[in-house]
Amino acid sequence: MPDIRKVDIGPCWARFGTTGSEADLGWTQGGVKVSFATESTEIEADQETDPIFDNITKRPISVSVPAIEYTLELIAMALPGATHYYNAATLTTNLTGENNDLIFTAKTGNGLIGPGNDVSIEYINPGALQAACAVSVEGKAISVILKHDGTDITATASEVKAAIEASDDAKGLVTVALANEDTGVGTVTAMAETYLTGGKEKVVLMSAASQDMRDFMGSLILHPTKREEADKSLDLWFPAAVPIGTFDLDYNKETPKIINVNFKIFPDSSRRSVIFGDPTTTEE
Repeated sequence: MPDIRKVDIGPCWARFGTTGSEADLGWTQGGVKVSFATESTEIEADQETDPIFDNITKRPISVSVPAIEYTLELIAMALPGATHYYNAATLTTNLTGENNDLIFTAKTGNGLIGPGNDVSIEYINPGALQAACAVSVEGKAISVILKHDGTDITATASEVKAAIEASDDAKGLVTVALANEDTGVGTVTAMAETYLTGGKEKVVLMSAASQDMRDFMGSLILHPTKREEADKSLDLWFPAAVPIGTFDLDYNKETPKIINVNFKIFPDSSRRSVIFGDPTTTEE
């Protein structure tokens, strides 16, 4: 019997990169498109009217992801042979007192967008007893509630450093070091939200003539937006996808720039071109 629940409609998220750590390509406009084709050659015999054999010669598969988040990360991803260079943003605190300053350096690449000028650090005076420094992260804003004895702030720079390095979310955004020759034993003070600065980035595209496209191969996953993250029942996984570097950039006042990240799909070492559904399903 027909089942309306099996009628599927809606967009998907596209992720590409090293298997297990694919980066999200962000919002799209116009729909992600997957194209399949099967090409064959008919074998004929003089003695027969109809072909005696129809031999599959190739099965080209392509995926087009029209990304509308205009970033250098996406441009580098879309163009095989491109190299993305970062000068990471930094922040050196300048607190009252001695041996209490830290240097924060933004982490770049690996799915992070930009050189880190949008990362901020804030030290908060709780004004009440706080047994240890506590770190929270919202977006790219790192807040440290400082250790406090009920009367004064007692957190040292080393304790703030340790608290940030113990937070997966915070240490995913920055590295922390003692400033200059500071020992880290000095007590810190409250600090208003302050952004890292000085970050820069560029993408350089070099000639890649005669280079094997498969040198740029990665894992591409299409995941329906209406499905929970853990629900891979309708995923499409292309274990050997290659961005082929064909797109146009339109500069106009009416529509956003779209980076069409176009992929050519190759078979992987196990001859798999695409897996529909949950890839953890056993083949027994």
